[in-house]
Amino acid sequence: MIIEILANIGMAMQMFLRGMPEEERINKNIEKLQSLEWFQQVYKEHKGAIEEDPDVRYLIGWTKVEKVLRSEYRSKKLRGKILGIIDNQ
Repeated sequence: MIIEILANIGMAMQMFLRGMPEEERINKNIEKLQSLEWFQQVYKEHKGAIEEDPDVRYLIGWTKVEKVLRSEYRSKKLRGKILGIIDNQ
C-alpha cells in the first residue's frame, strides 16, 4: 500500500514537471501501438481507460513507440505499466 502511494505521488510529480504530452502525440502513439497484438487486446478491453485516464494517456504519450516496436522486452514492460495503472483504479 505504501508503495502504491509513493508510486502515485511520483507519477503526479513527474506529470507536473514534464507536463502532459499533446493530444496529437498521444493519438499517434495509440495508432502505432495498434500494430501490437497485445495492445489491440488491451485497447478492446479497456478502451475507456486508454481514452480518458490521464495517467494512461500520459504514459502512452511520452513513450518512445519506435523503441517499443523494435524490442520485445520494452513491449512487455509497457504492457505491464499500462495494465498496472488500469488495475490500480
